[in-house]
Amino acid sequence: MVSQLKVNEIIKQSGSSITIGESGDTVSGPFTMVPAFYATQESAQSISSGSVTVISFDTASLDTNSCYSTSTYRFTPNVSGFYCVFMHSAFDSSTDFDGVEMQMYKNNSTQIAGGIVRNESKDNISLSVIVQLNGSSDYVDARAYQNSGGAIELRRTGGQTVFGGYRIIGT
Repeated sequence: MVSQLKVNEIIKQSGSSITIGESGDTVSGPFTMVPAFYATQESAQSISSGSVTVISFDTASLDTNSCYSTSTYRFTPNVSGFYCVFMHSAFDSSTDFDGVEMQMYKNNSTQIAGGIVRNESKDNISLSVIVQLNGSSDYVDARAYQNSGGAIELRRTGGQTVFGGYRIIGT
């Protein structure tokens, strides 16, 4: 038999926490941090000098709601809310040069995060941002730019180029 308890408010009698359920129970709905994704780059990608390029995160090791596309490299969540989105990347070059940028964009038109560094012996950039997404058409992607004078590959080994995000509970 399944029972339901319908109330408008639960007020704790004393103490600082409320226990619902037992050890091993699972939670769903608004108390979970999903959709969530974590993507890496398995295939080599060369970034041309002087060109902003969408990073091809072609492998999703976590994609709770099938919201990350390994063909468009976009995260398009199907639940509205605020999301923490992050990326980390570096160029596979020990050549020193100015002009390394990593960026995250919302809907191909609004830069929501960006970082610039001088490439000195394989420097890297980590970005994170909280962004509101509508749960239907809003999406986020990650991009790279460099101006070394020639094409350079992104560093893929050991978690050097990653992209991920998750819905923030309570939004």
